[in-house]
Amino acid sequence: MISALLKLNNPDYSSSNARTFGICVGLNFLCFLCSVMPTRWVAKLNSGGTFIQLAGLATVMIGVLTGSKNTPRFAPSSKVWGEITNGTEWPNGIAVLMSFLQPVWVMSGYDAPFHLSEECSNAQIATPRAIVLTSAIGGILGWFASLVISYTIVDLEAILGSDLGQTFVAYLDQVLDRRTATAFGAITIVCGFFSRLAFAYARDGVMPASGWIAMVNPHTKTPVHACIFNFVVQAIFSIGAVGGYFAFTLPVILRCFFAGDRWRPGPWNLGRWSLPCGYVASSFVALMIPILCLPAYKGADLTPSTMNWTCVVWGGPLFLASLFFLVYARKTYTGPKIKIEHMVMPDGSTISASDLREAKQTGAMVTVVPVSEA
Repeated sequence: MISALLKLNNPDYSSSNARTFGICVGLNFLCFLCSVMPTRWVAKLNSGGTFIQLAGLATVMIGVLTGSKNTPRFAPSSKVWGEITNGTEWPNGIAVLMSFLQPVWVMSGYDAPFHLSEECSNAQIATPRAIVLTSAIGGILGWFASLVISYTIVDLEAILGSDLGQTFVAYLDQVLDRRTATAFGAITIVCGFFSRLAFAYARDGVMPASGWIAMVNPHTKTPVHACIFNFVVQAIFSIGAVGGYFAFTLPVILRCFFAGDRWRPGPWNLGRWSLPCGYVASSFVALMIPILCLPAYKGADLTPSTMNWTCVVWGGPLFLASLFFLVYARKTYTGPKIKIEHMVMPDGSTISASDLREAKQTGAMVTVVPVSEA
C-alpha cells in the first residue's frame, strides 16, 4: 500500500521487488522497536492502537459513503447481490470459495488476543473472552466494510488492472479525490501490530536456541531476543491466512476428535456449544486450506508469476518445523512451564509447582484460584 500511495502521488515512481522488500523490512523493524519497549508502554500502545483502528475504520468507511465522486454514488442492489465476476479459470462455485480470502482476513482479529495472552493477567478468562469479542466485532464491522466497498465500487476490472499494483488504493482512487484517497490509505497503513509469542515457545523449550530466545531483558523486562528472532523470521517468511487458520484450528481438531474424556474445559468456555462450534470450524478450515492454495489460472495459462506459492511458503517451514520437533524439540518440550514455587488452593492449602506439573501430566483435574480468592 505504501508503494501504491507513492505511485498515486508520483506517477514516475517505479516499484520493484527490492523496494517492496525494503519497505516490508522497515515496517517489521518499526514493529520490532515497539515490541521491545517496556511492557507498561506496550500496554498503552495496544490500548491506543485499538482506538486508532476503530476510529480509522469508521473514518474511512463513512468518508467513502459521503465523499464518493462518482454519479450515481452507489451500485444497484441487483448488481451487488446478483452478479458474480469470476476472475479465475475455475467454475463459479470454486471462485466464490476462493473469494472467501477477504472474510478470512476480516475475521483474523482473534489473532491479537492470542498473541497478548502471555502478557495479560487472568489469561484463562480474559483471552478466550477477547477472542470471541474480536471475532464478533470483526464480523460485524467487516460485513459493513464489505458492503460499503461492494456498493461504491465502479469498475472492478479497472481496479484489478491498475498500474498502482494494490487493489484497495486503486479502489480509493476510483471512488475519492486524490488527496482524500491518500489520507484514507495512510490511515489504513497505520493499523497494525506485532507479536512476541516466540518468547513463550522458547521458554517452554520448543524453539531452536530456546535458552537465548527466552531471555528477558533486565532493563525493559521484555523478551528482546525473541523480538529479534521474530524480526528475522518475518523478513524471510510470510505464511498469511493459511498458516494462521491451520495453527488456530489444530487445537480445536484435537479437542473435538482426539481428546475425549481427557478434555478439561477452562473457566471461560462455550459450554454445550463447544463441540458443535468446533466441528463447524474444523470442517470450514478443512475446506478452505486447499481452496486458498489454488492458483487463479490453470493449464497453459499457469506460469511461475501466476502460480499460488502458498503451499510452498507455508508447507516448507511447516515441514522443517515438524522435522525439528521429531528430531529434537519433542525431547525438550514437556508442556507449558510453570514459573512459580507454589499456588494457593481454595481451602488455604498450597500445591507446589512440581506437584501441579505431575498432576497435569497424569491427567488429574486441578483447580487453581488466585490468592485473593482463596
